[in-house]
Amino acid sequence: MINYIICDDKVLFREEVEKIIDCVMMRNDMPYEKYSFENYDASFMKIMNQKKALKIYILDIEVNGKSGIDIAKEIRKNDIESMLIFCTAYYEKYKKDMLKSRFLFLDFIDKSGNYQKELEDTIELAIKNLSMKNIIRFKNQNIVHTIATKDILYIMRDKDRKCTIQTTDNQIIVNKALI
Repeated sequence: MINYIICDDKVLFREEVEKIIDCVMMRNDMPYEKYSFENYDASFMKIMNQKKALKIYILDIEVNGKSGIDIAKEIRKNDIESMLIFCTAYYEKYKKDMLKSRFLFLDFIDKSGNYQKELEDTIELAIKNLSMKNIIRFKNQNIVHTIATKDILYIMRDKDRKCTIQTTDNQIIVNKALI
């Protein structure tokens, strides 16, 4: 199931995003759920911290004195799998910050342009990317590893709960259980 997490302080924009999601998902045969928020508040944080698979965030940069950039940093501390899409009316103001960021975001959309079409295309790209997720991604000793499942020869766990991943060209020792 794809979980869309939307945060924007403008109700009309949130409703428009939800319609775009519904339209895109009608063309794709995948279950989905939408969570819509007007603030980066406790209820948003609760969903953010839940271990839900396949999250796609659609975030505003400025929401009632809080920053979507700061939220993206929080998301990335524990979640490198989710996709981030930023939509803002302050595109020019934040363009340089976003280009320098290390959020691994999918798109940075200007609300003053034709954001509907761009958002629709970006969601389609996210779905395509999710459906091609035959990878294992994990963080070990502050290094993010992404391994295609087709390149894994074997995974072995020892009695100390360390895992050895042997790929076609590398061996990685992970200091925690992967399963």
